Amino acid sequence: MKKSVQVILTTGPSDVARAVLGLHAALAAAASGVEVDVFLTLDATEWACEPRDRIGGEEVYSLLDQLDGLGARITCCSACASEKCAQSQHDVCDLQLEDVGETAVVTHSAVRLTGLATLMERVAGGVPTVTF
Repeated sequence: MKKSVQVILTTGPSDVARAVLGLHAALAAAASGVEVDVFLTLDATEWACEPRDRIGGEEVYSLLDQLDGLGARITCCSACASEKCAQSQHDVCDLQLEDVGETAVVTHSAVRLTGLATLMERVAGGVPTVTF
């Protein structure tokens, strides 16, 4: 059975250094052959729904791209996305529109929306979990 880890990222643009630390931890695991799930929630949801020209976020977006390239699953709390992403107006070609309930949510194409039940199923299944 392949080793796996789950990284919960709660930190958004207000603390880029902490977000980068969490994503570097996930990247180190992925580069070591560990199966990685990154779950964006709370303020970190903004990394999924904001346009990529956000000032100060270039390193975060680069790390997310690297994780995606290594096969890490990047998911985002659908409830948080409904709240944060739906508040913004986006017209960026690399974003996709998904329906979550009655709210249209714009997310980056590498990020999938999921609920907290998915996160908790992984924890209950014994997947080691770290939070940043």
